[in-house]
Amino acid sequence: MEHCIANTVTVAEDDCSFTIGLADHPVDPKRYLILQRRKTAEDSESLYFELDDPSNGSYGELRDVSLSRTRLGLTVASTVGNLPDVISTIVLRLDLAFADWTSLREGLIHGLSVSVSGEF
Repeated sequence: MEHCIANTVTVAEDDCSFTIGLADHPVDPKRYLILQRRKTAEDSESLYFELDDPSNGSYGELRDVSLSRTRLGLTVASTVGNLPDVISTIVLRLDLAFADWTSLREGLIHGLSVSVSGEF
C-alpha cells in the first residue's frame, strides 16, 4: 500500500549526518518520510526514519530499497529493546522532476550507503 505521493525531495548533509526528506508538499507537508544516517562510527550502521510525525520515528536498518522513476519501496527493520526486529515496508509514489529523482537516487546510494535495486 502506498503511503503518499511524494512530489518534493530534500537531500542534505552536514558535519554529523546525511538526511533525505520526501514529502507531499514543499512548504506545508501533511505526509512525509525522513531518512537520516549519522556519520559517527558508532552510529553509522543505524538509520533514523520518521513517517509523518516524530512519534512515528525509529532507529533501524534498511533491508531493501527499490527505486523506479515513479515509486520508492523501503523495507526497514527496527529494534525495540530486546524484542526481535519489526519489519515494515514503506512505499511512496514519486512525482518528482528528473533532477530531484536523480538527487534522491544519488543520496540513497552515496549518502545513506544503501544498495538500490531497479523496478519493482
